[in-house]
Amino acid sequence: MTGRDHLRKAARIVAVGAGLLLLLAYVAALYRTDAPAELIESVEHYTDPSARLTVSEIRDKPFTPSQSTLGGVSDGAAYWYRLRLGKSHQDLLLDLGQGSVDQAWLYLPGGPRGSWQMQQSGDTLPFGLHQSRRVPVSFVVPRALAGQDIYLRVVSKTGVFRLGAEPVSLADQRLNRQIALHMVYFALLAMGVLLALLRLWRSRSELSLALAAFLITYFIYSMESLGYGLLLFDGPDPAFHDRVQTGTSFLMVFLSMLFQRYFLRQHRPNRMALKAADLVICAQAMLALPLAAGDTGLAGSGMNVTAAVFLGLLLVLLGTAQIESRPLRNVLWAVYAVHLPIAAFRIASRIGIDGALSASSHFVEVYGLASLFLALTLLVIDTLQQQSRARDAVLSLAAAQSAQSAHDKNSRTQDGFMHMLVHEVRNHLSVLQVGLSAMPEAGDRTRLADAVRDLDHALTRAQHLVWLDQDRWPLHPRPNALLETLDHVIDDLGIADRLHLQGDSPDAEVYADPALLEALLGNVLLAAVQALGTGRVITLELTQTPQTGMAQTGVAQTGACRIDLHVPLQQDAAPRGWQGPEAAIALRLSDAMQAGLDVTTAAGSLCITLTLPP
Repeated sequence: MTGRDHLRKAARIVAVGAGLLLLLAYVAALYRTDAPAELIESVEHYTDPSARLTVSEIRDKPFTPSQSTLGGVSDGAAYWYRLRLGKSHQDLLLDLGQGSVDQAWLYLPGGPRGSWQMQQSGDTLPFGLHQSRRVPVSFVVPRALAGQDIYLRVVSKTGVFRLGAEPVSLADQRLNRQIALHMVYFALLAMGVLLALLRLWRSRSELSLALAAFLITYFIYSMESLGYGLLLFDGPDPAFHDRVQTGTSFLMVFLSMLFQRYFLRQHRPNRMALKAADLVICAQAMLALPLAAGDTGLAGSGMNVTAAVFLGLLLVLLGTAQIESRPLRNVLWAVYAVHLPIAAFRIASRIGIDGALSASSHFVEVYGLASLFLALTLLVIDTLQQQSRARDAVLSLAAAQSAQSAHDKNSRTQDGFMHMLVHEVRNHLSVLQVGLSAMPEAGDRTRLADAVRDLDHALTRAQHLVWLDQDRWPLHPRPNALLETLDHVIDDLGIADRLHLQGDSPDAEVYADPALLEALLGNVLLAAVQALGTGRVITLELTQTPQTGMAQTGVAQTGACRIDLHVPLQQDAAPRGWQGPEAAIALRLSDAMQAGLDVTTAAGSLCITLTLPP
């Protein structure tokens, strides 16, 4: 590993560590903006199942003391809280934390003739007039009522909140800090959305599409969950924003599963776990049916189950994923070590295991930043791996080109050497052939002529074997008169006395490389002669199929040429048949020319059919 590689590895570790520290610092800053509970001296609660009792009737009921400022409501019952606030030099702001409740009323003493003053959520804060579960529920309590009992009535189908109280001036500063932190939060989400869209534009893959859709959906979900959607886009139907929040919550879980599945699939995890994850994702998609029908309870319960099961499968997929780069694998595990506990706590809060988490007004931001950090990390890892694969492909291509260049150079060298060798040997053979007439004995002349011819055939066969070894063929096709080429091959082989030519196709033509055509015909004829019985003659029949039409140029198209060889086999010994180097060379050459070569044996003879394309 080079120094540059070590530097890159250190840079990745520093980047991940810095990202985790920034995430923790931002979370700590968010939770410092929560309303403190020190000014709430005591909390008592009572449940009115009928939701009909008034504040005068509720005073004599047996309230249960509570050591926690955490509250929860359900089933549409009225939950009463008797609170006593500490002394302060300013008016106090009583805050219900996340405020995910339907309705809330605060009853204060000091009305006319001993009556109670009632505040409804929104009476004292202008933005609280919106009838939405996401808007903070807050009440202003005059400082003169410090130390006296006040009553809070909350009615909701479901809801969890955390009570807090602080001076109004401090609440104003806290709200400003919270808005500033939210601006940073939305800026980070917007940056993530832009990066995901850029990645989608540059690489249109399933992973890029799912990642971009997830970040866009979570941006909308955060706007609605934190109340900014309602404040910025107020409409005549307050329930519209509730439906948007519910729909984006479902879609967010589905897309989160999808983009993690697409990323981990690339690294060949356990196949059974991957198939199980696909089933869970399909089940999550099916929950859109009850959600569209308005059954949010069934959809929410099903979503909790699918999210919990997918989280367990995610551990198996991570443990079995095959990531070759050890630094990238360590970075991935470090990021998931942060993301998985946060996702587990989110599921626990949704199913009611830990109500304190569900009452946190900042869990949306925490989970959002953790998901953003995970998404960007997966995006960087996938980009680095794509670059690595592209670099490997370039190196592989360069190596293949280098090997091909060396092979071509070697082939040219062999071709040149073979050409020189054949040329030199044939020059000497020509001298011998010229000197044959000077030999006095006819028998010696015949034997020497046969030896020269056999040596010339051996040179030709060696050239053919070089073509086969290198898989390189002469490719300079032109029209060839087949009958003329056959006569030349037969004369060159010296086998005219062993052939009987039939057929009447003097104009038959084949469009092929001349050397390749002569090599094919020569090897077929040599193989046939070697299988021929003693004293027998090969019958050669040449035919050409009729023309099939006119080409676009107006030139007539000729049909395929067919050569049929009827070879009587030896009767007094075991027949040799179609074998030997010439037969093997002929088969390879016929493939190179896309010609048909069929060999059959019947009734003591060998039938060879060679079909040459026009």
